[in-house]
Amino acid sequence: MTSNDDDGWMTGAQVGRLLSLAPGTLNNWRALGKGPRYVKLEGGVVRYPRAGVLAWMDAQRAGRAA
Repeated sequence: MTSNDDDGWMTGAQVGRLLSLAPGTLNNWRALGKGPRYVKLEGGVVRYPRAGVLAWMDAQRAGRAA
C-alpha cells in the first residue's frame, strides 16, 4: 500500500499515526463502537479501509459523526 492509495487498507498503527492517537485509543474506540469503520479478518487481524478513515476524518471536522 502506498500513502496515495485511497482504496487500500491501513493497519491500526498507520491509522493511529495519521490521527495522532495513543496506541490503545483505536482498540478502546472499537470496544465502544466509536471511530472509523474497520474489518476484522481471520485471526483477529484488524484493518481499516483508507477511504473510510479519510471520510470519518472529514465527518469529524464537519462536527458530525460518520
